[in-house]
Amino acid sequence: RKLKVLREYFEEYLRVRCVRPQQARFKLCVVDGFAGGGRYENGEPGSPIVILETLIQLSNEINIERRVNGKAPLEIRCRLILNDAKPSVIALLKENLAPLLAAAREKAPHLVIEVDYHSERFETVYPDIRQTLLNEHFGNVLFNLDQCGDKMVDMKTLSNILRTFKPSGEIFLTFMIKSLLTFLQKNDPIALQDRLSHLDINSNNLAPLDGMLSKNEWLGTAEKIVFDAFRGCAPFVSTFSLHNPEGWKYWLIHFSNVPRARQVYT
Repeated sequence: RKLKVLREYFEEYLRVRCVRPQQARFKLCVVDGFAGGGRYENGEPGSPIVILETLIQLSNEINIERRVNGKAPLEIRCRLILNDAKPSVIALLKENLAPLLAAAREKAPHLVIEVDYHSERFETVYPDIRQTLLNEHFGNVLFNLDQCGDKMVDMKTLSNILRTFKPSGEIFLTFMIKSLLTFLQKNDPIALQDRLSHLDINSNNLAPLDGMLSKNEWLGTAEKIVFDAFRGCAPFVSTFSLHNPEGWKYWLIHFSNVPRARQVYT
């Protein structure tokens, strides 16, 4: 379901951004901070392949429509920056992407793709990625941050991305809200604040929890505090809640600087 949302959003993103008749080129960068190996064990595509497949499909569809309407072709230039903390996973990712990259060169004549691979913790590699994008004057930047759990991306980093790449920076963040709430220590204020520190939540933010006796009420208020913290990262923050029958409930959160991006997401 999560990848279905990502695929459909990215399709619409490209259509919206490539709609102007006089446009000759569209340049963007997609950063997949937790890229994985490209495919799941059952063969289903992971996010890097979803992104590549969508680029190939939409480049061809957009240019067929332009040709039919007598418009000049549109060149889409995309830099893919793919990161995973494990070098062995990046090696597998390169193998899985090779056929698609070859297909893109052969079957999508108006699509230019450059791929950078990294193998570090996202928080470690982000400053270098940020500087690369600034040096190369990327304005259209989409970060896909499909972290495991809730602690691999700091709130400060989310805010920095949205501030740096105004107005066209966007983020998808996976956030394991259920596991966070499950292990919060209700009766230990110091441990509670420490557990939420990466979200820039301090004792003042936690004040509404004081005096609550009902566990459900306490957890509901804690969830709202976390969501309110995310809302401070960007002008437009939209959460899609996914309930895994065999695992934890998690959020797929979209951050953007402009209302049109939120409209497409919702």
